[in-house]
Amino acid sequence: MRNLILTLCVLTLAITACKKKTPVSNVPVIEFKSLNKYQIKEYTDSLQITIAYSDADGDLGENDPNKKNLFLTDSRTNTVLEYRIKEIVPNNKTASIKGTLNVVIDKLYINNASATTEVVIFNAYITDRAGNKSNEVQTGVVTLTR
Repeated sequence: MRNLILTLCVLTLAITACKKKTPVSNVPVIEFKSLNKYQIKEYTDSLQITIAYSDADGDLGENDPNKKNLFLTDSRTNTVLEYRIKEIVPNNKTASIKGTLNVVIDKLYINNASATTEVVIFNAYITDRAGNKSNEVQTGVVTLTR
């Protein structure tokens, strides 16, 4: 009985030791989570986009207010809106991080002067301090009304 238990323990250790470890990527990963509204009155309502992020080495964010690292592209015009994520982990430290980002867009408007409604979708991605670009995500459809 003792030999059986010992053999099972050795086999369990051997199997778990042979498992391949999944490499951790230093490229940030994002996921679209939500919109605060799916219908926006132009020039009046704000749109809040919530995006989840994870970054294995924690080099996400900037202290320099002139450096942008979160980008939203308007599907109607291909205009890129640039934002800054503040530094989360100090520059000389490494830590795996995850959380959510809330981006607020004010004063959206309808581009077509003769239309009373218009739909917009935003594509988003982030970059880290090493210049790694995350995957791109797409928001849900937002309807703008006059």
